[in-house]
Amino acid sequence: MKINSYDVSNNYTLKERDQIREQERLQQRATNKVGPANDEVTLSETAKRLRNRIQEAQNAPETRPEKVSTLKQQLRDGSYQINVQNLAQKMLGADSEIWG
Repeated sequence: MKINSYDVSNNYTLKERDQIREQERLQQRATNKVGPANDEVTLSETAKRLRNRIQEAQNAPETRPEKVSTLKQQLRDGSYQINVQNLAQKMLGADSEIWG
């Protein structure tokens, strides 16, 4: 049986192969002379309002432990009452702030 192998890649360790590939990639990038991208992103007014709301929420003070414990207790004992009118108005108000 005659074996002729001219595949030199088997003579390199994985690390050496990775280094060679990285050098080739860097050379390719240098010859292509790729410049900085001129892409531009413009946010819609809706996206800007939403971004502002998210930032406001992230900058809001931390939770109020006393209020949380009161609400938890009310939920446990069944005394928590939801004011559906107030909730609906707040939801519509938030919707109109975000979506205009």
